[in-house]
Amino acid sequence: MRRISAFPLLRTSAALFVLSFITIAAAVSASTAPAFESGGSEFVTTYADDCVTPKTIFDPGEVVCVQAGNFPVATDWGHSYRRFSWVAPDRQVIEQTNVKADPQYDRFAIPGSGSPGTWYVTTLDVDSSRFANAKFVVRSPFSRTTNLTILKDGPATIFAGQTVEYAVTVSNPGPDTAEGIEFTTEVPSNMTFVALKQADGPFFECKTPLRGETGRIYCSTKGMGLDDSARFYAYYAVNPDVREGTICSASTHVTSYTEELNKEDNFTVTESEVVLEKPPEGGEPPPDND
Repeated sequence: MRRISAFPLLRTSAALFVLSFITIAAAVSASTAPAFESGGSEFVTTYADDCVTPKTIFDPGEVVCVQAGNFPVATDWGHSYRRFSWVAPDRQVIEQTNVKADPQYDRFAIPGSGSPGTWYVTTLDVDSSRFANAKFVVRSPFSRTTNLTILKDGPATIFAGQTVEYAVTVSNPGPDTAEGIEFTTEVPSNMTFVALKQADGPFFECKTPLRGETGRIYCSTKGMGLDDSARFYAYYAVNPDVREGTICSASTHVTSYTEELNKEDNFTVTESEVVLEKPPEGGEPPPDND
C-alpha cells in the first residue's frame, strides 16, 4: 500500500487558506473603498487629437483628447478611485476608462455616423458620483442642429391672494445657432397675470395678457448662439378664493426653425399646491393646565 505524507496536504491547505483570505480582503477593500473628496481642485480639459491644442467643437470621426488631474488614485489591490465616463447627447454612457495616473490623458473617437450635440466627459468615483466634467460639441456635417431646453421654476406651495414669482430659462447648448426661437408659457390655473421682465440673455419680444387676466405669454427672438441662455421672471396673483389643496399648473414650450436634436426638453409643466397662509382660527380649545 502506498503511503501519502500528510505534510504536503497541510501545506497545500494552508496555501489555499491564505489565497482565499487575500481574495476576500481584496473584495472587501474594493467594495468599501472610500470616495475621497478632491477639495474642488479636480479638472477635465478637452483638446484636439494632439492633446496640446484646446478644442471644444468637433466633427464626426474626429478624435477628442482629454486631460484630467488632481484626483486621488489608490494603489492597493489595483483599485482606482476615478474613471473617465464619455456621455453622448442622449445621456447614454458610450465608454468608460479607469484612471491610473495623475494627470492622465484619454482619447475618444467620435462615431463617424455623427451623434451631433453636446457631449460630456466626466470623472466618477467608485459610487458613480461626479467630480469634474468638461463638455464638447459635435457638429453635423449635413445640417444645422440645436438642442434647446426650457425650464420654468416656481414655488411648490402657495396661498390664496399671494403674488408669486416664476423663473423661465431658455438655453441653447448647441451645437449650432438656434434661429427663429419662440416660447409660450401659460398663466397658471387659478391665477392671473401681473408682470413679466427679462433678466438677461438675447433680447426677446414678448406679448402678455393684461394685468389681472389669464392666458398665455408669447416671446420670440431671431436666434440664440451656442451656450446662449435667457432668463425671465413672470409674476402672477393667486385667486383670493382658491381652496386649499388646489393644484395650480401651467405648461411651457419652446420651438425654433433649426432642426431639434431632442424635443423632450422643449416642454415642461409646473405645479404649485395651495396651502393655508396661517393656521385656521377657532377649533378645539387647548386643554386646561392642572
